[in-house]
Amino acid sequence: MSFVAPPPAALAGLPESVLTALGRPLPATGAVHVAGVGGGVGTSTVAGLVWSVLALAHPGAVGLASHAAVLGGGGLGAGRVDARVEGDVPATAPVVVHDRGPHAAVVAEQEPGASHVLVVVCRAHTGGIADAARAVERVGARGPDDLARVVVAAVATTGAAPGTRTVAAVADRVGLAVPLVVVPFSRHLGAGGPLPGPDPRPLAAAGVLSAHVLAALAS
Repeated sequence: MSFVAPPPAALAGLPESVLTALGRPLPATGAVHVAGVGGGVGTSTVAGLVWSVLALAHPGAVGLASHAAVLGGGGLGAGRVDARVEGDVPATAPVVVHDRGPHAAVVAEQEPGASHVLVVVCRAHTGGIADAARAVERVGARGPDDLARVVVAAVATTGAAPGTRTVAAVADRVGLAVPLVVVPFSRHLGAGGPLPGPDPRPLAAAGVLSAHVLAALAS
């Protein structure tokens, strides 16, 4: 275990390998850009979940910025992410999670880069994963180094989300060449409730996603 003290209670149920990854030191500077393939796919929710996990693992060292609020749009958890998270967001921090809204195709032209990670958010179905693969291709065209700094979060927006094997098969079929994490459906989060919320399943998925993010930041 790399935590100086035992992990926070909210993270204690995560696998040991994930806790070890989350407990590693943060880089001196870094940025995590979370961008969706469209509106209403859960981009702000994912940004808030990633921030929640990283902030629990590294108190006071992770910032949160909202660049594209979607107010009243009827999407999954629509609203400013910085208004939904539980906990204090520091005014300055070495690592910042950026909610870039439904602009994955545009952000992929600019990010990621050294000490910058791109999290592409899509819905957890065939069409959503195909959309994410197209955004990832824009990064891959620049070379393998940038591609190593991309992760996909596929958000289940109903309780009938496909299983892990189904999602993996779709990702393989569309040629997705980066890690993919499925965020389970949560009525609380879908309704725009505070993050991370009472359901442990999305937080557990965010723990795995955040472990990939930290590994990418160090690449």
